[in-house]
Amino acid sequence: MKTLKYLSDTQLSSFENNGFLVIDQFLTPDELTSAKEDIDRVCSEQSDLTEDHAGFNLEKADGYEVYDREAPIKGPGIFRKIQCALFHVPALQDIFTSQKMLDCMEDIM
Repeated sequence: MKTLKYLSDTQLSSFENNGFLVIDQFLTPDELTSAKEDIDRVCSEQSDLTEDHAGFNLEKADGYEVYDREAPIKGPGIFRKIQCALFHVPALQDIFTSQKMLDCMEDIM
């Protein structure tokens, strides 16, 4: 059996059996606050977008497919998602490249 860096044997077994794992309090309150503030800042900077651009995907009007780039939008800056968010939101990049995240991923792999 391999030596785990972050996960417990029980957590790894849960991941292997279920295909996902929830780790309560994986992020600290400061990390959560920083991520939320950074997401809010980036969305605010892009709030005048009226069409999908550079990973910022807008919510489409009711009845239209989310993947239809020509579909009317609900309104400027109403985002459905930020594709590849860690490339746009520095706080998320910090989380995804943190030692605890890397150790967790290494345990899973």
